Amino acid sequence: EGRFIGMTNLREISAEYCSAEGGMLIWDEEHQNSLVPFRAALVGTDLAFWEYGFERIYARVLVSNPRARRFNKALGYVFEPDPEEGVLRGSVTPAQYWAATAGLRKVLDEHDGTENGGVPWPEEIAAARAARKKPPTGP
Repeated sequence: EGRFIGMTNLREISAEYCSAEGGMLIWDEEHQNSLVPFRAALVGTDLAFWEYGFERIYARVLVSNPRARRFNKALGYVFEPDPEEGVLRGSVTPAQYWAATAGLRKVLDEHDGTENGGVPWPEEIAAARAARKKPPTGP
């Protein structure tokens, strides 16, 4: 509603490995335990996998932050068993992500009383991509 409540990013982008590290910070406490962070993560991760063609997205989470661990696991991230200096490292592939977020997308649909809750399903994204016209190649 016209105010900034947080930010998301992709960094450490690797063209060689088709990967990046994702991050999110929601500083507005009103939205920290809402569906808004999930919506932001879905939009950004859908874009990263479908449009940018990433094959893996990485995340770092403090061991002392169980909320962030649960959040990332809900998106399909799998964490390495041994943290380094209190930081867990995890990653997610497109297959893990789509499988993990199917239920979340249904929750958003039901919550909003709409068919897609404002977050497209993978099939809708694929159909939209296939329907696009190729850009002009010149004169």
